[in-house]
Amino acid sequence: PAKLAQVAALEAGAGVSYLQADGGVLFAHLGAGLGATAWSLATPTQPKFQAFLPTQGYWSPRVLVQGKTAYLPSGWYGVQAFALNP
Repeated sequence: PAKLAQVAALEAGAGVSYLQADGGVLFAHLGAGLGATAWSLATPTQPKFQAFLPTQGYWSPRVLVQGKTAYLPSGWYGVQAFALNP
C-alpha cells in the first residue's frame, strides 16, 4: 500500500525488542529472554492484553501460530504451546 494509517497505539512497556502480528494476535517480544506478551487484535483499534508467554531465559526469535495455538521455541526447554482466543 502507498499509505498506511495508524489505527491504534499500544503502550507495551519498556524493553520491547520487536513486534510480530500473526493469527489475529500481536506479540510484543521482551528483551533478553524475558518472554513475550500477547494482545488480541479482534478489534484492531483496541488491542486487548491476552497473556504473558514466558521464555524461561531463552530469547525466542518468533512465535509460530497454527490455528488457535501459539508455539514458542524456548531453547533447552523445548517448544511451549499456548491456546489463543483472538
